[in-house]
Amino acid sequence: MKRKITYLLFALFILNNSFGQVITRDGKCGRKGPTICPKLSIFHETNYDFTRFGFNSLNIDYVLLCKPSYMLTVRGGVSYMSFNKASSVGVPIELNLLIGRSSLLFEISAGFLGQDYYKNYDSITKKTKSSSLFYQAVTGRLGLRYEAPRGGLFIRLGFTPIYSLSEYSTIYPVYNRRFIPMFGAGIGYTLRR
Repeated sequence: MKRKITYLLFALFILNNSFGQVITRDGKCGRKGPTICPKLSIFHETNYDFTRFGFNSLNIDYVLLCKPSYMLTVRGGVSYMSFNKASSVGVPIELNLLIGRSSLLFEISAGFLGQDYYKNYDSITKKTKSSSLFYQAVTGRLGLRYEAPRGGLFIRLGFTPIYSLSEYSTIYPVYNRRFIPMFGAGIGYTLRR
């Protein structure tokens, strides 16, 4: 399954960048020209591992560097999770490299997730208790992003693995898994410059 998703993402990236005439970030047809980059995107994202671990986040994505064939952005937000056995709130931070010349961009990211679990299920007592466990993880992303060049709809999809750094043996949804393969989907709005 992972191999099929990788092939699909790679094929979409190649198709997106292989044609001679594409829509550039300034809205004109062609490979060159002045670039007008959106500066700020606001979006909601859900990350899930398809078993029991997942979280949502409200985010702001800000463009640091914008060139005709790539962009560099930084993302910050507030993440949250609320289930019967565990609840938490935290902060995701991510640095994103977006490659492409049109609205459809290939995205590679690295980041950090700090999550405070204020309610957690104890496997020994079999009860949910109030606690304060600070979960930390390194995050990554390999995916696609659609971002309108002059503002509007913002969509991102991708493989978003997490590598746990702390408290991974005591937090209910993680349970001794250091590496957690996840899938993320986000939707929001890009503000005009």
